[in-house]
Amino acid sequence: MSAQWQQPTPSWGSLYPGSVTPDSVLNVTATGAGQTLRWNLEVSVSVAADFAPHVSTQLWAGACGAGTSITATGYAPAGGLALGQTVPVCMRLTLSPTAPATLSGKSLNATITVHANQRGS
Repeated sequence: MSAQWQQPTPSWGSLYPGSVTPDSVLNVTATGAGQTLRWNLEVSVSVAADFAPHVSTQLWAGACGAGTSITATGYAPAGGLALGQTVPVCMRLTLSPTAPATLSGKSLNATITVHANQRGS
């Protein structure tokens, strides 16, 4: 699998209560040889422990805010994704307006994890 940011790697630094990260798009492609099975995509985002209860994450396959939502069970169109097919994954993180002021100015330390899972059919 390969993953590459469409723009420079985002540097999600500090957020303030109620603020949102800029939309960032990661192009994900399943690579390999001799594979005939289709695949589905799983994406998760984790943040520093202090932020976790106060940060919501939105993920889309395709256009930011208008593409298909990527849920905890992953994403694949009917029949799955073909080997070599690229999926643009848009992500947006929001810090709750009710987050404690002690988080203001601190870094999210976000980590993005992507899995391409082969499907049996």
